Amino acid sequence: MHVSLKTPRVFLALAALLFALFGADRSDAHQLAIDQLTLFPDTAAGHVRGQILFDPKLTRANNDDGFAAISPRVIAFLRQNLAVEVDGRRLELSFEVRELWTGDGAIGGDSVMLDGDVPRGAKELRVFAGAPLRALAVSIESTSAGERASPQSALLLGGDWTPSYRFRTPAQQGWAEGDPELLAEKIPRHREQTTASPTSEPRTALAKPEAAAPVAIGFAPESAWRTASRYVRLGFTHILPRGWDHVLFVAALVLGLRRKLRGLLVQLGAFTVAHTVTLGLGAIGLVVLPGRIVEPLIAFSIAFVAVENLLAKGEPKHRAAWAFAFGLLHGQGFASALAETGLPRESFLTALLSFNVGVELGQLVVVAALLVVLHGLSDAERFRRYAVRPGSILIAMAGLYWGVERLVA
Repeated sequence: MHVSLKTPRVFLALAALLFALFGADRSDAHQLAIDQLTLFPDTAAGHVRGQILFDPKLTRANNDDGFAAISPRVIAFLRQNLAVEVDGRRLELSFEVRELWTGDGAIGGDSVMLDGDVPRGAKELRVFAGAPLRALAVSIESTSAGERASPQSALLLGGDWTPSYRFRTPAQQGWAEGDPELLAEKIPRHREQTTASPTSEPRTALAKPEAAAPVAIGFAPESAWRTASRYVRLGFTHILPRGWDHVLFVAALVLGLRRKLRGLLVQLGAFTVAHTVTLGLGAIGLVVLPGRIVEPLIAFSIAFVAVENLLAKGEPKHRAAWAFAFGLLHGQGFASALAETGLPRESFLTALLSFNVGVELGQLVVVAALLVVLHGLSDAERFRRYAVRPGSILIAMAGLYWGVERLVA
């Protein structure tokens, strides 16, 4: 087959697809997308314990060096990229590697325990993640007396601090629930009174604690703009550079339309509406399918669209309906990734919609880039020969490869 040198952009597109096929070796499209940190601070006992699960690729390419050699590198990485601050003072944390990810070992990545001292009577706590920890879901559940409640969660993007997590103060806990020393101070000492005065007031058995101004417990509220910007960024990065399966699905739609922009917009609209619906339903827990079912189906949906591009004579039929159906699957994939962040309850809708906006922006960038690359192929036959055929073959190979890999994983 003769290929004209006047179409170098086609070769660039094919090179990108080859990189996607042989460079993206993840068996799960959403595996380890968001690292997890869980903290259990106890201000009464004066310590904080926790666990972090994070992507092993941040510290190594494989496990060939063994546990003893890898563990120090993992701990050194966390010392450089994870910090906990209490009342403006950085804590000295100790780390213990519990389990290293081996593909069939730890669930969610390398498992590392951490421990540090917290001053008694601490008021607030913050967590910092370095830039390599691109997305860290932080959950905090206090174990202090009278303070155990549902965990508070926040999404932390690399290079930033969480909002301050506010502890319950002794006045809010009530003296009966606080530290024993504080409890002793609240109990009045018994004094013998030999003579009673008719005008004296009767003593109460216990002193009444002073009322304290109400203070919110948990993460301090953020502005809607800050929450929205964080989740838009998360949605965008879930497509570029992490979402190769979604990129290839959109690329297959673009190749199948033979440069018909109106039809492309209809199909992308159907795809968007569908995955928005299941993203919302999945995020609130109404429709949740197991990842072992969703992930292979997402991969095979990519292969299906690419193979249809090769077999169809002209524009594939019923493509908008297929885009909608497959969008339902892809929305479940998005929901599984979003659920890992522990969406903030007070700004749930803002976070959900912002994540979806980020996803759409990522898809639009992919579409725009492909249209620029394919702009020079104005002739229908040249477009099919140099773009549809080779591109769809590579996309189908990638989809089938991922689908089989995810089935046997």
